[in-house]
Amino acid sequence: MDSVSIPVPETSWLAMRRRSRYWMCMGWEVWGGLLLAGLATGTSLAIAIYANWSSTDRLPEQLMRAALVSVCVLSVHLLPVRFHCLAGRPRFAAVAVWLIALLPVLYGQISFFLMTQSHAADARARLVVAVRPLVESRDHGARSRVDIAKDIMSVDVALPKFSQDRCYIGCDSMKVRRERLIAKRSFLLVELDEAKRRESREDAHDAQLSHTESQRAAARSDPVASVVASWVGTTERRVEFLVGLMLAVVLEATAIVGWTVVAQDVRGRPRLTLVSQSETVKRDGATDGDVAGDKGYESPRRGTESEDESRLGLIHSAVKDGLIEPTQSKIRAYLGCGQRRAGELNRMYHERFGAKKSERE
Repeated sequence: MDSVSIPVPETSWLAMRRRSRYWMCMGWEVWGGLLLAGLATGTSLAIAIYANWSSTDRLPEQLMRAALVSVCVLSVHLLPVRFHCLAGRPRFAAVAVWLIALLPVLYGQISFFLMTQSHAADARARLVVAVRPLVESRDHGARSRVDIAKDIMSVDVALPKFSQDRCYIGCDSMKVRRERLIAKRSFLLVELDEAKRRESREDAHDAQLSHTESQRAAARSDPVASVVASWVGTTERRVEFLVGLMLAVVLEATAIVGWTVVAQDVRGRPRLTLVSQSETVKRDGATDGDVAGDKGYESPRRGTESEDESRLGLIHSAVKDGLIEPTQSKIRAYLGCGQRRAGELNRMYHERFGAKKSERE
C-alpha cells in the first residue's frame, strides 16, 4: 500500500478570494482586450437593435426583432472563439451558422449607417434659408401679356376708322367713340405694364426657388463622398454604401478578434489550484511507477509557479482524467496554443512523466 498526495479543495470563501485575486492579477493586455471586445459587441448590439427597432411600429414586433438580432450578433462574435473545439461536421455546421448570422448583422448596420447619412443630409438641407412665398396669389384671373397685346392691336386697328377727316354726318357720335377707344387703349397699356411687372416678380421668385433647391441639393450631398465619387466615376450613394460596409466589417472584425484574443490569453494563463491541505490515502494495486509519476507532479498552491509547470499540471490532470492523449495536436487543441508551444509542452511532459508511461506499457 503506497501513499499518494491528493489536494483537498479549500472552503468556498477562500476559493472565491483566490479567484478574485487571479482576475485582479490579469495583465493590462487582457483587460484592454476585454474592454475593446465588450465595447465593440455593445456598439454592434445597439446599432443592430436600433436599426431593427425603427423598422416597425408595434412593440411586440420590435421586441422580437431586437431579440433575434441580438442572438445573431452574439453568434457572430462568440462562435469563432470555440471553433478550435470542434472538428468535422460540427465545425462545418458552426461555420455555416456563423456565415448566415453575419448577413443580417451586416445588413442592419449598413441600414443604420445609410439612415444616419440621410438624417445628416436633411439637417444640412434645413440650414438653407427658405424663399418667402409671393404675397399676391397667382390664381386671381389676371390676363397675360399676350391677351392684352391682342386687345391693344384691335383698338389700334379700329381707331383709324373713327378719324374726323372722314366725318360727314354724325361727327359727334364718332368723336365719342374715338375717345372711348383712346381711353380703352390707355387702360390696356396700363394693364400691360402691370402684367409685365407681375410676370417679372414671378420669374424672380421662380429663380429664387430654383436656386434654393439647388442649394439644398448641394447641402444634402456629403462633400467627401461627392469628391470620392467624382474620382472613381460612380454615384455618391454607392460611395456611402461602401463606407457603411467598411465600418460594419471593421466593427464586427474588432469584436471577433477581441474576444478571440481574450479567450486565448485567459486559456494560456496558469490556473491556480485551490488547496489547503493534503491527505494521505491508500490505493490498492498502485505500482511504484504510478507513485513516482504522481510524486513527480505537485499541484501549484500559489501563483508563483512558472507558466510551464502550470500548463504541465493541466495536461497531466487531463491525461489522467482521460480527456486528451499526450500528443502535440491534442495539447494544442486543449490549451489553444501555437504549434511550437504545443511541441515544447509535449516534450516536457514526456520528460517529466515518461517513467510512468513506460512502466505501464
